[in-house]
Amino acid sequence: MKDSAVKNRFLSVLAPLTLGAGLLHAACGSSGRDNFRQGDPPSFDEPGAATDAGASVQDGCSSSSTKIERVPVVLEFLVDESTSMNNNGKWAAARQALLATFADMKQTAEPATFVGLHVYPKNDKVAPQTLLDSAHYDRLVDAVNYSPASGGSTPTAETLLAAFDTVGQFVPPSDAGLATAATKRYVVLFSDGRPTDGYDKCETRVKAARNGQPPIETFSVGIGVFPSRDADYDPAFMGRIAQSGGTAPPGCDPNSTDLATVCHFQITPGDADATRQALIDAFDKIRALSASCEFSFEITKYTDLANVKVTITDRNGGEISIPKDDLNGWSFDDPQNPTKIVVHGNACSATTGAPSGRVDVVIGCKQPK
Repeated sequence: MKDSAVKNRFLSVLAPLTLGAGLLHAACGSSGRDNFRQGDPPSFDEPGAATDAGASVQDGCSSSSTKIERVPVVLEFLVDESTSMNNNGKWAAARQALLATFADMKQTAEPATFVGLHVYPKNDKVAPQTLLDSAHYDRLVDAVNYSPASGGSTPTAETLLAAFDTVGQFVPPSDAGLATAATKRYVVLFSDGRPTDGYDKCETRVKAARNGQPPIETFSVGIGVFPSRDADYDPAFMGRIAQSGGTAPPGCDPNSTDLATVCHFQITPGDADATRQALIDAFDKIRALSASCEFSFEITKYTDLANVKVTITDRNGGEISIPKDDLNGWSFDDPQNPTKIVVHGNACSATTGAPSGRVDVVIGCKQPK
């Protein structure tokens, strides 16, 4: 799938999962979250920075605070390990890709991202949790680190229903500084096989989840020969799942035989290392597309919305200042009555799925008179 098509999906609201909530606070005071960086907040002396009489970012305002919350994301991997996954090295590649993905997500873990897993048809489940919990990482690894695949039929419709139930009922912790009411919810279906419990039933359930309350979108990763010459693989079905789930790129065609215009993430088996890398790349793009880049806040009479600084810090410690820009920077969700800071475009999306450390947001505060 072309990178440009990937970049255009959800640019206004999505960012890499690895851009964690390392620093989300108002310069005027602390909200008490453990993951806030201590010490003086960054200066706003850059060219073009807004100033206001009586406003101070460095001095802070001990008598007031602006509460900022990260929008949490729940991501459930739904992995097919039916009999056909043992053919052509597909399960071995899938297992290694999942292990690599979980390891990377652990390395860049942050408290706003919750990852779960459901392996079917054996129905081995790992409930969503943050990868800051090392025991949770171990549970994810144990659930897929075996060979060969257990085998069996492909009850995709039944298992989708179970995954939607898990994701829909999950409630992030209310004491973690998260905007729990705005939680984004996703299921990632990974399959090579034709569902044994009905095509229409699968698509209907995916569409119902997308339109439900809370809404749950579905990503689709298809693994099989493309264009399809495999009796166990139907890429058009996988494309329709992406369309029904709300994650297909604009203008795609589920029946296309051109990789540039398919609706799902396509993985073609072959060399084991190449297949594994293709799966890792697909998962990285899904992680980038599914993450939230919205920061909710509550203002007080001391909040200085003219003094806002947004930075991205990569995993090597390099810091990039993000400008106020509706296309490739940050903006308020509503200029007249803002409740969120939203990071857009190139500042928010990872075109290569490369991990990137964290997002830091600081809102200034006017000094009380």
